[in-house]
Amino acid sequence: MGHAVLHEGENILFLSNNTLAVTERYERQANLFAAELLLDDYIFKEYQGCTLEHISKCSCIPYNLVRYKAKNLDDDTL
Repeated sequence: MGHAVLHEGENILFLSNNTLAVTERYERQANLFAAELLLDDYIFKEYQGCTLEHISKCSCIPYNLVRYKAKNLDDDTL
């Protein structure tokens, strides 16, 4: 979904498979979009003291997105 919203008109799969274009930036942007869409900041307060793996399992959100969201939170949120 992040690619569809953020990179409209870009064929990321084609670029990554058939060109030398660096698509890492597109992936980071799409992952951040997904993390922001799926995880409210409050979840880290609700699960304060829990591991990111535990938060991932309890919220049914992929671990990589939970970790990405946690890395991009303001210190005030935690």
